[in-house]
Amino acid sequence: MFPPNFVSQYDDARVLLPLAVKPREACRMLGCGITRLYELLAKGEVESYRDGGSRLITTRSIVARVERLAAAAKAAKAA
Repeated sequence: MFPPNFVSQYDDARVLLPLAVKPREACRMLGCGITRLYELLAKGEVESYRDGGSRLITTRSIVARVERLAAAAKAAKAA
């Protein structure tokens, strides 16, 4: 899907995304609250793992979710 060092382009600036982020940062990236994030985790919409006492959300799964939603919106608009 994405290489481990996935680089995204926004406004002509290259941004190297971290491989995983803390839940609050994942919420910021997704534009949702912490409760909604944990609902998405429970449904398997985004992936996470624990590193010691910290939960981390994979950036790859965040990007994949946004792309799925954008594709679905595009398909619905075309129909």
